[in-house]
Amino acid sequence: SSPIVLVTKKNNTWRLCNDYRKLNAITVPDSYSLPNIDEIFDYSDINRYIEIVGNQNLYLVENIIPDYMSVAELKYILSSLIKEKVSIKDIVYIFEKINDYADEANKEALLDKIRYSLSRYITSRYASMDGIIQGLELTDKTMFDLFGETDDEDNIVRVDGDKVERVAVKLLKFAKENNLDNIILYVPMEIRHMTFIVLSQYINTLTVLAQEEVTNYYNFEIIGEV
Repeated sequence: SSPIVLVTKKNNTWRLCNDYRKLNAITVPDSYSLPNIDEIFDYSDINRYIEIVGNQNLYLVENIIPDYMSVAELKYILSSLIKEKVSIKDIVYIFEKINDYADEANKEALLDKIRYSLSRYITSRYASMDGIIQGLELTDKTMFDLFGETDDEDNIVRVDGDKVERVAVKLLKFAKENNLDNIILYVPMEIRHMTFIVLSQYINTLTVLAQEEVTNYYNFEIIGEV
């Protein structure tokens, strides 16, 4: 496996860093590789969304960009939602929430609050007719193994790639044994996004829900622990 670290950028968002040099040395490149969301979702898309919001409520655009948020930061917020299959079709509402939480200096905290405001929509996709969402919970030991090592001086969360891979293997094994098409994890809000970032490198069918997102509208049934 490859070493992983989460590094805080200047705008207080997280950058996932992997050392893939050994892997790259033995990898045969694909001439027709599939693009990722950051390549598909470019600044022309961002500008179109800004234009849509501006046509309906110019105040929102002028109040947010660029004084509170740069176009690059807006791209980060929207692409983060898309990566986790959260629709941004109601872009005016999302801009309204950004404006409501404009006092949040940390863009990770802003992303959490936007998701929280969309939590009923997000969680409804995974709930049964009885209002139950089934999924797995990470034990305290697993959460410590994943995110326990923090460099307070540099504000860096150091993630052990071997430990992440072992957790991912356990999750995939549980899913296979229980015929699960989608792995749903139930974690505290403060580590929700980081959990998705590190584990989605290994698991394509991963959904990570915060406890705060679920408890407002549905009940979460824990069917296993890792």
